[in-house]
Amino acid sequence: MRFGDVISYNGTEYVYFANTDLVFHLGIVADEVKSRNAIKFRDVAFTVGSKNMQRKRESIVICFIELTTEELKNRAAYYIRTTDHNFKPEDSFDQICTLNIKDQVALKQEIMEDNHVTKELKELVKDLELEKI
Repeated sequence: MRFGDVISYNGTEYVYFANTDLVFHLGIVADEVKSRNAIKFRDVAFTVGSKNMQRKRESIVICFIELTTEELKNRAAYYIRTTDHNFKPEDSFDQICTLNIKDQVALKQEIMEDNHVTKELKELVKDLELEKI
């Protein structure tokens, strides 16, 4: 797998970021209804000039982006810490698609700029060269 691959595991879709021998770093791809609600909430909560805008942004989700990849239009993805889940390197994943370059760049930028992302993940993706598919 490589950065930006969208996979299915136990009925949930994820975006693959990177992994070590112990940890998978993935983003959840929310369904259209959850994505729409999250986008609407974000748009209200992050209106320029609102009080505590940065605190609100950081408390909702980490690395949240609206996806533009054709197969995932009207959906959003966000980072999860997979140590809270049971992913193992030997598990099998079904690949659905790969994010377009715009989405890959946006996710990488969010990972590098978000204070809540682990240093490990930042180190794993900082030197990645993204390619158009």
